[in-house]
This record gives sequence, C-alpha cells and structure tokens, in this order.
Amino acid sequence: MTGFSFRNYVDIHYILFLYLLHFGFISITAATLNFLTVAFIVWLIYLSLLFFLGYKHASNKNRPLASSFLCGAFGQLPAIILSSITIAGILSGSYFELTIFNTYDFMLQVWHTSLAPVFTILPSSSMLEIPLYYWVTVSASFFYPLVFFLGAVLGAFSRTKTSPAC
Repeated sequence: MTGFSFRNYVDIHYILFLYLLHFGFISITAATLNFLTVAFIVWLIYLSLLFFLGYKHASNKNRPLASSFLCGAFGQLPAIILSSITIAGILSGSYFELTIFNTYDFMLQVWHTSLAPVFTILPSSSMLEIPLYYWVTVSASFFYPLVFFLGAVLGAFSRTKTSPAC
C-alpha cells in the first residue's frame, strides 16, 4: 500500500508560476486600462494562459487531476480566502457595519485588477445592496481555478488518448 505523498498532489513550481503570472497580468492590465479593448484582450489572454497551463500540467505529467485542482486553487488562495471572509461578512449581516470589510474589499479588487475591463460591460445593478461588479469579483476567485482545472481535464484526456494501451 502506498502512502499519501504531498509531492504527487501539489506542484510548488506551478503554483509559484501561477502567482508570477497573476501579478504580471495585474501590472499589464493596470498599464492598459486607458485602452479598454487592449485591456479586455489582455484579460482573454490571461484566461487562455490559465487554460493552457492547466492543459500542460496534466498532459505532461502522470499526476492525478486532483493535483491540477489543488494547483489552481493554491494559485488563487489569497483571493479565495478574501472572498470567503467577505461572503461570511455579507451573510452574517456585518458587512456594512464593520469597516474591516472595506480592507478585504480593497485587497480583493486589487487582486482581481485583470477583471477591470469586464466591469464596463456589466449592468449597474445590485444584489443584497452590493453592486454586481463586486459579486463578479468574488466569484472570479473560484472561477480562475476552474479555468486551470478545465484545461487540466482536457490535458488528462489527451494524455490517456495518446498513451499506449496496457
């Protein structure tokens, strides 16, 4: 019986590269926000790279899909934590009463700077007295790891298709 090996499920190099990629696209988006079309294309390139990296992670290595899911989740861990705290504050009703949530709100929006061009196409509506763009920001914390994971699923299918039969 083989034991649980942390190395089989978490690839630290990929997670660090995902952080580097994310910070790079925060910078690129901030630099291109005056050109909305370019900023939107930059966001699409970011999504494509996440998908491609997930594909490469699963197709080149003989790792379980859980490894790709964990890499994607750890790559967005700061946003997932901030979103979870914010959602807990909203659901508890203390979001509007405590000023600490303004700090979490700010940090989450900085983390998701790459979403700024998407906000321009959203309607100006709200849900639970919170603007729609903010809900998109919170949900992006969980959407980006799924993009990475979907690429990994496709990569795993291509790996099994090209590997020789046993």
